[in-house]
Amino acid sequence: MPVMILTLTIEDANGDTSSVVVHATQDDLATVADLRTDYITVLWESIQPLVNGVLVKAAVTLDMDIDELINNTTTAISDVEEKVRFQIRVCDGSRPIRLTLPTVKETLFTNSGAGHLVDVTNTDYTYFAFVMTSGIEDGGIDATDSHGADLCQILSGEQFFGRG
Repeated sequence: MPVMILTLTIEDANGDTSSVVVHATQDDLATVADLRTDYITVLWESIQPLVNGVLVKAAVTLDMDIDELINNTTTAISDVEEKVRFQIRVCDGSRPIRLTLPTVKETLFTNSGAGHLVDVTNTDYTYFAFVMTSGIEDGGIDATDSHGADLCQILSGEQFFGRG
């Protein structure tokens, strides 16, 4: 089963961008429209509540038209250097992978944003964690590591600053 590399580019209020890269597999062949509705849309819907930036580009080996996706307006405080870095356990027992989201909303963190760890009771976070570890039933798409191994559990999420 081939591994797809999905890239979502998020822009902050200053026009700076940062990319989120997610590897995934799909049980059956799909058209580009199916990828957009079955996975890119749901992936963005799981990430959007966690960030202040807006989605400006989506790619699966080719650029995707995102005009039909529900997008938010960049908030004045969004900044691609304010991030959350997740450590995610891979089901096959290999090393955990990292996934970093830019323009993260401070309310995602404990103590209403004063803490440095993700508040695992936050409903936007729990939806994101579900999508990342359980996949999307409609379309048979699961997030994976770069070798196609399923993701099992988000081990941690912590505040991170920087361009990289």
